[in-house]
Amino acid sequence: MKKSIKFSAVFLIFMLTLSLASIPQASAAAVQVKQLEAGYFNSFVIDNEGWLYGAGKGQTGEFGRVANTSYVMLTRLMDNVRAVSAGGEHTLIIKNDNTAWGTGNNKFSQTGDGTLENRTAFVKIADDAKAVYAGYSYSLLLKQDNTLWGFGYNTGGLFGAATSANPVKEHVKLADDCIDAAAGKYYILAVKSDNTLWNLTGNEKIADNVVSVDGEREHFCYLTESGELFVWGLNQYGQLGDGTTNENPEPKKLMDGVKMAVTSYNSLFILNNKSELYGCGSNSDSMLGITSEGNVLTPVKIMDGVAGISAKATHAMALMTNGELRTWGKNSDAQAGNGTIQTVTKPTVIEVNPELLAPVANTNTASTTAAVTTVQESSGENTTAEDNNPIPANLRWLLAAAVIALAIALLVIITKKRRVRLDEEKKNKEQKGQNE
Repeated sequence: MKKSIKFSAVFLIFMLTLSLASIPQASAAAVQVKQLEAGYFNSFVIDNEGWLYGAGKGQTGEFGRVANTSYVMLTRLMDNVRAVSAGGEHTLIIKNDNTAWGTGNNKFSQTGDGTLENRTAFVKIADDAKAVYAGYSYSLLLKQDNTLWGFGYNTGGLFGAATSANPVKEHVKLADDCIDAAAGKYYILAVKSDNTLWNLTGNEKIADNVVSVDGEREHFCYLTESGELFVWGLNQYGQLGDGTTNENPEPKKLMDGVKMAVTSYNSLFILNNKSELYGCGSNSDSMLGITSEGNVLTPVKIMDGVAGISAKATHAMALMTNGELRTWGKNSDAQAGNGTIQTVTKPTVIEVNPELLAPVANTNTASTTAAVTTVQESSGENTTAEDNNPIPANLRWLLAAAVIALAIALLVIITKKRRVRLDEEKKNKEQKGQNE
């Protein structure tokens, strides 16, 4: 009996060791996100080591992979990336060597490669890139010399006096001395090095003392050097935050002490100097991440502890001061990156897992090596190739915990039996002494 108990204890401890060894170990250093990009139907992040991750819709090669491949969780795509901008169905990136690359839907040459052929792998489009701005069907490229260039769909004379061609296949210079830009639906806005804001489509000056601008649809915002926030444009959902639904054709001051502001389809997000995030406008599909239904006409607080925000269409992403990444809003294309396709009603923490690797693309621009979670559009089923272990990681942790509990229980039993045996031996010795 004694030998049997010892053998069982050794066996259970051995099994515990095997169970723990089979569990994937966490990365030595947690992924630290340095840039967010909430696209129209997908999301991207770049970590502090230059790895690009993506989640959501990849129907036309937006991830630089084969068409009709989407990811329900943020999946590592390629390295050496320092900037990313997501358009309607195309993606632009800048690598660490300042080269710009494009992939995805190219019906109007919006990827910038000079053709009308869709791309399922990133193609180099420029050198000396400083920033990229992917509109829905056109793109802007800011070069290191501060010249701003455009290409893609030139609907309604969007590119102004620069060209009347449509689509614009070749990169066309739109302005000099630019430090920021916004690719709106009907207007292209640019901040120049003298801090003046211009509507390049109409060639008109809008404001002075401007440091940044944003506007993806038909409402816009800009920040001044002192942190003043100005807004203008359509306002049918209250996205200008002035308490009305009246359109405002001229910039109007909304708030002081603002660090960052971004627009989405019909909403506005404001990050102040206290790391507080506010929002207003449409809350359809939980775009604002709050419980109130309908439109919000004045800015309401969403949460504290926010370091950065990104929004472009119907979902949003926030980087928290503690390093967490949160997403919320519409998720029908898995753009929230939380592993589901259900609407995310409030800011929810999601993981950036460096072990989720996209398939190697048929191009030398990719560095990844293994397939991971994808959504097969034809069936809607998830396919996972995390590793060759048929037992999910969370179940392996549960089994390991059970083995630990059994081992502890067995050790307790052994200890008790040993005490009983020692007590019996002591009692027998005492009885034997008395008999003698």
